[in-house]
This record gives sequence, structure tokens and C-alpha cells, in this order.
Amino acid sequence: MPATAGPDQRAHPQLDLETYLGEEMTTASFTHFVKTMEGQYQVSLGHALAHESVVDGVSRMLPIKDPIIIKRTEQNERAKEYGVFNPNIKNETLSLICTYVRCRPVAASCINTLKPTGHCCDICGGIINFSGIKTKIKNIRDLVSNVIIHNGMTAHIAYSVERIDDNEAVPRYQIALFPQKEYGDQMFKAIIALIDQEMSKQGNNLNYFSVETKYSRKDHSCRTC
Repeated sequence: MPATAGPDQRAHPQLDLETYLGEEMTTASFTHFVKTMEGQYQVSLGHALAHESVVDGVSRMLPIKDPIIIKRTEQNERAKEYGVFNPNIKNETLSLICTYVRCRPVAASCINTLKPTGHCCDICGGIINFSGIKTKIKNIRDLVSNVIIHNGMTAHIAYSVERIDDNEAVPRYQIALFPQKEYGDQMFKAIIALIDQEMSKQGNNLNYFSVETKYSRKDHSCRTC
């Protein structure tokens, strides 16, 4: 999205309903969003709608009122069903955002770390990338949640589901799995296999294809033998 509000605009401009990290964006949440560093790189507010604030040497333009009013449209309701590409995951914007992120060291927890699309930090975890023409993102989230719950893994595994193509004709999605506690590669391998199995049962082949799965491995060699 970027959205720009010029200094000569007196009334609130209107913007079609967008989503951010899978959540429906409202007027209030957008106002909060533009105050974040991520929002600063996406939205440029004119001086009629914002004032400059400098904290710890970092300058930001903070809104003095709600800069936009968000409305619903049929087009965005449909887009929400199949996921909305987050432009922050493009390399130029992401690299700027990541300069403000401190990553925890995870190399000791696995042999091969992974970096999900749109993330700043490497993880020990799992990733499933796939394409689907008529796959609804809510159905993907529900399926992943059910697999984790039914296998008693809610205390051990967190997940995210994102659309990672740049609004191409054929949507591409990513399921990323993160450890809640100590990472266990066999546990993640099994959950990935179960999610893959359940996704394969959904509708026809056009809902789940070009699948790529990977997970971090641990060193199981005996070092005290």
C-alpha cells in the first residue's frame, strides 16, 4: 500500500480496506500502524496531517489525527479470502525494517537454520511453500491449527500463514512453523508431514501444488561416546 496524504488535503482521504499480518485493518489500527517504523517506510504523511518527532536520534512523522478513513469494498473482501500480499516482504523495504530488529542466536539449536519469507531472523523450525488457485487463507489457517491442536502441540509449535506472491495470477502461500519451547526436529518433521497430508486432501490438485517442504535438523551424533 503505499498511501500518501498531501499537505493540501483538508478532509480524510478514503482507502479501500486492507489487511496487515492477516488482520483486518481499521481506521484506528492504521493510525497506530503509521506510527511504527514499518509504517514510516510505507506511508508518507504531509505536514497538515502529521508532526515530526525525534526519539533517540530517530525522526518520525506522527499523525495528529486519523489520516484516513477505511471503507469496505467487494474487491477487497474477495482479496481477503485468498490472502493479501504484504509489500513489506520485498527486499528493499524488508532490509530497512530489519535494521531495527535484533535477532536471537539460534544456531546452537539446529544444524541448518531457515528464514521464512518476510522475516528478519533465522529460525530453527519448518516451512511449507505451495501454490493454490482457489485456496482460502482462512481454511489454511484452520487446517494448520487443527493439526497442531489434535496432536497436542499447541504448547510446542506456533505458526503463521502468509501469501508470498506479489499478487500473481496463481497465489503462492507459506506456512511457517516456530518452536514455542526447545526445538525438536522429529516433532517438526512429523507435523509438516501431517499438514502436507491434510492439505493434499483439500478439493483438487489446483488447490495445493508446487509444494516445497523443509525443516531444521539437529545434530544427533553422540559427542560423549
